[in-house]
Amino acid sequence: MKKTNLITAGLLILMMGIAGWTAWWFFLATYGQRAAASATQEDATTRLEYASVERFGFPFTVGFRFREARVTTPWLDGQAHVSTTFAEVSARPWRPRHIMINLPQGLGYATTGEAGRITGEAASAKGLAASNPEPHVELRLTNLIARPATSAPITAKHGLLTWRKPVSGPQGLDLAFADLEMAENALFGPNAKQADITLRLHGEVPLDGDPAHIAAWRAADGKVDVTSARVRWGALDLLADGAVGLDERFRLAGGLNLKIANGDGAMDRLQALGLLSSEASTVAKAFLALASLSGGGRATAPLIFANGEASLSGFPIAQLAPVCACR
Repeated sequence: MKKTNLITAGLLILMMGIAGWTAWWFFLATYGQRAAASATQEDATTRLEYASVERFGFPFTVGFRFREARVTTPWLDGQAHVSTTFAEVSARPWRPRHIMINLPQGLGYATTGEAGRITGEAASAKGLAASNPEPHVELRLTNLIARPATSAPITAKHGLLTWRKPVSGPQGLDLAFADLEMAENALFGPNAKQADITLRLHGEVPLDGDPAHIAAWRAADGKVDVTSARVRWGALDLLADGAVGLDERFRLAGGLNLKIANGDGAMDRLQALGLLSSEASTVAKAFLALASLSGGGRATAPLIFANGEASLSGFPIAQLAPVCACR
């Protein structure tokens, strides 16, 4: 009799646990579906549209499958539009804030406005939403087209963008592009094989360009560490690292360590464009040849931003204007 009572009690406890878990799952699923529905309202800052949504994953995943989904959100001076035929958003019931996003069939994106106009596709996209303790995003890009307001479009056949925000320390941003095409009169020609850069962003970097946000970032000693960079563009083969920020007049401040290979080819290109005289080109080639003797075939040249002036290896090359009227 006692054994039977123990079994009965155990079954009751098990059933109560299953009932509680089921109720929790349906609570989270309903909450998520209502949140998605609220994002479809006209006054939503980030607006979501979709043809249909279905739940999946019971009992160990709370998931939603969206079909023909489209997101519209503010972007610099315009808007960004992202669309996909299929998207999955999911979380574990025991970690409901750890929201995972997966777009296995890729997405299309386009932006409006004069600044930061971009269109293209991503072969795949995945990440953890911003509500997570350590959000990150990974986009594998194809057919990227950037349309700067003051120059011809720039296209990239392939790209990879990774963004991470750790619990402590700076945000990380990695960009890697291959097979870029530009205008025929572009500085080092219309084709670039590679443009990669790894950044560490200290503070809330004001990507929206708002003067108040830029001033706040500068006041908080914000800066950008260039952990590494590689550019192969025509005759130019450049490595770089360093850090940049803003001075009290909101001009670039800091510096980059440049390592240049094939300096002769780069100088010939600048001379052909009329940016260097033959005499200056000859002097530059001699300097680069000497500088490369101790650099393993690469000429090391510090690029310094200070006191409103950019200088390369101690030679002034440009005056620096404030990045905004932030006062």
